[in-house]
Amino acid sequence: MKINELLYRYIPSKHYLDYIKEHKISYSDYEVAAILSHCINDPFKLHEELDFISKNTKDEKLKKEIENKINNDNRLYEMFKDNSEKQAVYVVYEYDKEYDEHFVYGYFYRFDKALEKALESGQEFKIEKQKVQGDNPKKTIAHGAWNPHYDKDAHIEIYEMDDYEDNLGTILYKENGDITYFYVKDLSILDRTDDALLNEIYKDNFENAYIFLEHPFEVGDIVKDTNTNQAGIVELSKKEYDDFSEKVRNGLYADDFDCGTTISYLCDDGHFSHEHPLPFFLEKYEPDKEEENYELLTCASDLLKHEISLDFFTDVYERYRNKHK
Repeated sequence: MKINELLYRYIPSKHYLDYIKEHKISYSDYEVAAILSHCINDPFKLHEELDFISKNTKDEKLKKEIENKINNDNRLYEMFKDNSEKQAVYVVYEYDKEYDEHFVYGYFYRFDKALEKALESGQEFKIEKQKVQGDNPKKTIAHGAWNPHYDKDAHIEIYEMDDYEDNLGTILYKENGDITYFYVKDLSILDRTDDALLNEIYKDNFENAYIFLEHPFEVGDIVKDTNTNQAGIVELSKKEYDDFSEKVRNGLYADDFDCGTTISYLCDDGHFSHEHPLPFFLEKYEPDKEEENYELLTCASDLLKHEISLDFFTDVYERYRNKHK
């Protein structure tokens, strides 16, 4: 199997895949690794595919970055599991489909016991590692920086957050134990602001590379997000997206939202939420006339295409909002 063919296995949007196949678009090995890091949530499943790329690429820089990525993930996972000094507790949350929320299921000092108990529930679940605070809890601090892939003057800054540093990590799981989200606070870098850290996090890290994606959509297209199943309206034309990407390529714009497009998602109460998803998470969608969101979605689409008046859209919008209060 060729490295590019991994994309056909993991990119969730059939529309995006059909487009790159039709136009014979391929990506470099480095770009494939970056794209997969967005598409595969389970770090250990991602490691398997990254290992395949590493064994088959000629890109020596990428090989080194893959090695660093796998070693670092494994280090953080071991850090998450270690509670030998009992300075933290593992909080197990079980997912309740009826309320669409996670509720506390139990507290444990040992990770293996927490995982064992959570798997017994037969539900989706998450495990948080919560620090046991003393009398003088510290504020959470976090690193921030412009991405040096497109900002040559980028530097690391440390920010103090409004919450306290009690959450040392969170892992979300499917009911069978597959990981869907993985975050562990790296305590070893909290006080660092050196250029080497900037390179470790961004410049020498394929996960944060700027990838120039395709945008097989036009203004007003109705789409569904493959991650959330939420319907929305595309706000950018292909030309606008490509022009913007070209500005980033030429160093004329420091893009804070990576290479995402812009979408107005329709929320349950009828308002629209402006978001920046990656194009390969979007599927073309034709709402059924029997669906209650059909009229509002199609009117929003027509409004962005300048095919109806704002007054007409506002009337449909207000009727929908009043019905869903």
